[in-house]
Amino acid sequence: MALRPAAGAAAESLTKTSLAARILATQRDVGKLYPNKLTALLRMGLPQDGIGTIEKSALHRHPKKLLRPLVEAYSKADLRGEALRVLHDQKPDAVSPYEPLLVECVKAGDDAGLRKAAWMMRDHGAVPTAETYGLLIAARLESGQPDRALRVAQHALSAGSAPPASAVDALIVALSEAGH
Repeated sequence: MALRPAAGAAAESLTKTSLAARILATQRDVGKLYPNKLTALLRMGLPQDGIGTIEKSALHRHPKKLLRPLVEAYSKADLRGEALRVLHDQKPDAVSPYEPLLVECVKAGDDAGLRKAAWMMRDHGAVPTAETYGLLIAARLESGQPDRALRVAQHALSAGSAPPASAVDALIVALSEAGH
């Protein structure tokens, strides 16, 4: 019996991941690569050792450009603990690097990780923006949690940061479809 390649998104993801890993493996000095190339490799979906290689070789040279893509790569690879560690080490005071982790915690149902990330943000002085709340509302809706999405919107309003109109519109539709 011949083995057939997997079909659909899983095969595409596997192909992107193996291609990204191969490209990274051919580079002699990862630390000298431009941040845009490293970001592209991270977004293609590297395995943990590839993400770690970029972190160790290049994050110190380009922290502002690589922090969010690194956190996103770790988070999407189901390595949210590594994403938390990087954020803890870098101590960003802007919210942008935290957003991919927050979204992946919501999608994975990782409430403990979400709380850790939120407390870390607070400790580092990173304040959620309207866009942050919009991303969280969208993630809650995508996860089939319109009631929790409503709580995110309420929290945003109480913090004085109205979520984007598109997020509110999607929330209203989801709540009405859920019979609220």
